[in-house]
Amino acid sequence: MTLAELADLVGGRLSGDGGAAVTGVASLADAGPSDLSFLANARYLPQLAVTRAAGVLLRAEHAAACPRPAIVVDDPDWAFAVAAGRFAPPAPAPPPGVHPLACVAPGVRMGVGVSVGPLAVVEAGAVLGDGVVLGALAYVGPGAEVGAGSVLHPGAVVLGRVRLGRGVILHSGAVVGSDGFGYAIVRGEVRKIPQTGTVEIGDEVEVGANTTVDRARFGATRIGSGTKIDNLVQIAHNVEIGSRSLFAAQTGISGSARIGNGVMMGGQVGLVGHIEVGDGARIGAQSGVSRSVPAGMVVDGTPARPIQQYLRVQAALQRLPELAKEVRDLRREVDRLKSRLGDAQAPGPA
Repeated sequence: MTLAELADLVGGRLSGDGGAAVTGVASLADAGPSDLSFLANARYLPQLAVTRAAGVLLRAEHAAACPRPAIVVDDPDWAFAVAAGRFAPPAPAPPPGVHPLACVAPGVRMGVGVSVGPLAVVEAGAVLGDGVVLGALAYVGPGAEVGAGSVLHPGAVVLGRVRLGRGVILHSGAVVGSDGFGYAIVRGEVRKIPQTGTVEIGDEVEVGANTTVDRARFGATRIGSGTKIDNLVQIAHNVEIGSRSLFAAQTGISGSARIGNGVMMGGQVGLVGHIEVGDGARIGAQSGVSRSVPAGMVVDGTPARPIQQYLRVQAALQRLPELAKEVRDLRREVDRLKSRLGDAQAPGPA
């Protein structure tokens, strides 16, 4: 494709020669004369100045700094994702059918074009929609439902009675439907509380490797359509997550928390249970969230607080060594003044 054709594809404005042929995508540092690149973060402006890319996707405020032809867009990240889709090699499609080493129980309902890989297990009463792909060693429990076009990568687990929507992707090691963490202490004895609920996941949800989504104590743990979850995330029982939310790695969401639509959480965020995070909220990496976050608010830190307050606190922390020295100096000065005052007030010789 030419740069001009890519500009039309992403709905951007071309600046410079649009005739260059583009055959791939790459970072600013690695791009060659036939690659498309992008600039979404100003910290990479030094790389923009020396890039060899055929063209660069960027915002209008960075166009003047670009030595190469540019495609001006509102959101370079999104535009690059659209453009990169034209150059990504198609994933190899596994052949439909059940591998001889797979174990599929009698009575399983399978749609058209289903592929079940070696050593995968599908238990009785499960339903696999059209085009479902189960990788090697994937597991689908009794009565579980996997929507059309969904993919369970090798070793992914969907336990009994869990329901997945259409186009769901579970990466290797993901477990959906394990028991929630529920125990009662009775006369000094720890007793397990049965987790009788299930998990319901909407359409086009992606769950990263080794992420866990626990079944509800009763009712359902729910994840809305279009939500994307990174690796090593823990979602506890009875959590409800809206649509199109994003969660980075090692985030932990405690039981019965309610997360709205379009929420974003950085890595290693921790939420206590039974709180609400409103639509469009943003939570910075490693934040500890102990109270509800209103819709649209940006918070950071532990305990999490509004971003402007957090930045003021961080600025004050940087001055702590200097402030401590000032306090020590003031204390010594006060001691000297008290000593001088005491000498002045002492009675003279009789």
